[in-house]
Formats: sequence, C-alpha cells, structure tokens
Amino acid sequence: MHSRNNGLWGNYFLRFTKFGSTKKNQLQKIIDNINSRNNQYAACYIMHVSSADTDSNTRNIGNPCLQYVQFGQVGNTLNLTAVYRNHDFLRKALGNYIGLSKLLEFVCQETGRNIGTFACHSIHYFLYNKRNVQTSFNNLTW
Repeated sequence: MHSRNNGLWGNYFLRFTKFGSTKKNQLQKIIDNINSRNNQYAACYIMHVSSADTDSNTRNIGNPCLQYVQFGQVGNTLNLTAVYRNHDFLRKALGNYIGLSKLLEFVCQETGRNIGTFACHSIHYFLYNKRNVQTSFNNLTW
C-alpha cells in the first residue's frame, strides 16, 4: 500500500471485499446472487471502487483510478467491463488487464459460468507519465 494515501492506494481487492464504512463484501454478494438465481438473467452486477466514505470527488491524485467493475451475464457466460478514470496506458495497463482477467476467471469458477469477453474503458489515459499525448489508442477494443 502506498503511504501517500494513508494506506488506501492500490488496494482494489480490499475495496471489492471491504467496501466503504460498512466494509461490505461486494464480490461475495455478486457470487451469491449469481448462484442463487434459477434463471440466467442478462443482468449486470457492479462493484464500486471509489467510495464517498474514503475518497474525494474533486482531488485529481490519490483517488483510485479504477472506478468500477461490471459483470454482465449472457446465458451461461459472464463478461467483465472495467472503467478507469485515469490510466497509465503503457506502464500499468497490462498488469491491470491481467488482474481483471483473473478476477473474471475467479468469479466464473465460483459460479460455474463460462468466461466471456473483457472490455476496459479509460476516461483519460497517458503514456509514461506524459499527459495529453495524442496517439492512435483512442478507441481500442480488447
């Protein structure tokens, strides 16, 4: 954990499993809801990362870059969508994608669903800490 943010930096998994002041386990709730439904609804299950309890909505640095993760069920398949507010595209993206892919794999194992697609949206991205770099990466689909 990063000391600049009072121990709240870089702990997405903790935010998934102990979210906000109530320490809600968002990940377990999603797994339980998927497993308890008899029908395979095309519903989406969302885990928030940013919390009004711990984060500021006006500070540019120090808030989590990953804002939320959404699981969408289509038949017996789960898809994952992630939204980042800020993304160091070349230094952080690959690690983030691997971690999110592992998260999708874990939820699929726990629910007996098939692994579907993974999409990542970056509201703002940059390359090697160079802000406002214009590239051809604007509309990537993975």
